[in-house]
Amino acid sequence: HDAPGKARAAASHQSLVLQCPSCPAYTLQPMGRDHGSGRYLAATVVGQEKCLECGSSLQVTGPIFHGAIHDRAFVERVKEKLAHGELFRVRCQIGLMGCVLP
Repeated sequence: HDAPGKARAAASHQSLVLQCPSCPAYTLQPMGRDHGSGRYLAATVVGQEKCLECGSSLQVTGPIFHGAIHDRAFVERVKEKLAHGELFRVRCQIGLMGCVLP
């Protein structure tokens, strides 16, 4: 990240996973939250201990990233350069960009 605020904002896109071992249900517990006007704080803990679907005890796994993983504007610029032959290995790159932005 190129700014401290963006680094702090990244925490709001990371979560612990509260997974039920008995059924496919899960809940995401964010590790950070947006407090407004560019301020990011640690998230408060959700008090859920039992699965809402089957009542089993939940297991904590993760963390996982649940935000956007691609910068859409950057990918569009790369696709445009590929279309104009400005980059090498065009077939390979076009295929890759097609997977990122269908």
